[in-house]
Amino acid sequence: MLARVAAALAVVAVALTGCGGGGDRRDAVDEYVREANTVQNGLRRPLIDVAHATREFGTSASDLEKERPRLVTATRTLATLQRRLERLDPPPDARRLHRLLLRLVSTERGLTEELRRVVVVLPELDVASRPVAAAGKRLQAELGAAKTGLAQAAALDRYRAALAVPLGTVRAVEAPPLLEPLRATQIATLVRLRRTAAELAVALRTRRAGDVTRLVADFQAAARTPETLAAQRARIAAIEAYNKRVEGVAKLAAAVQRERDRLDRDLE
Repeated sequence: MLARVAAALAVVAVALTGCGGGGDRRDAVDEYVREANTVQNGLRRPLIDVAHATREFGTSASDLEKERPRLVTATRTLATLQRRLERLDPPPDARRLHRLLLRLVSTERGLTEELRRVVVVLPELDVASRPVAAAGKRLQAELGAAKTGLAQAAALDRYRAALAVPLGTVRAVEAPPLLEPLRATQIATLVRLRRTAAELAVALRTRRAGDVTRLVADFQAAARTPETLAAQRARIAAIEAYNKRVEGVAKLAAAVQRERDRLDRDLE
């Protein structure tokens, strides 16, 4: 349902070494760097787990069950790191470095939280859609047993009614950006199936043979909505957008290091 997400987050993997002694400004920056390192080092083990959880993330049922607790812990760890960094009081020379660090951690936290939401929401969407397959099998059986157009129309009415609950359930799900195209496709499929089922039932009752042929084709096409090129492109675009944000983390980490190097040069 969703391609594997390559989410190798940086988790503040930046060399925040001290500048060395000498000068009040240098000493102030060194003190800030030591404090930032202390914050990071105090969370080293859980931060390593964050990197592992996001790097190994997949969307099979076993992957989701395995990663659920680790992603919950990862989100909490990054929230703790962000709060502790926010409490630091950087000297004027280190304020840009401080802002970059906060942006880096905040971005990583947001991406990890999105993966955590995927772990929660993907099973919800799966459970919501299960009655649809069962309703389809019942419809096939009932249509096969129906002797008249009126009986077929009644079967289609029951099918349409059976889709009302899963449609309402899927609509109520708050999906993260990664899963919104999937949720939207499920909604579009259910809406089209219910509409074409209703139209086909009317055509059968009124014995409009020409319309029945066309509406049968529409009904069959509605069931194939998840496999349309547009639906596939939307899901791919969501994954690419997420991975672009992951790339943004690497760029932020590089910006942090460039700022650290600049301070090294300017405060020699």
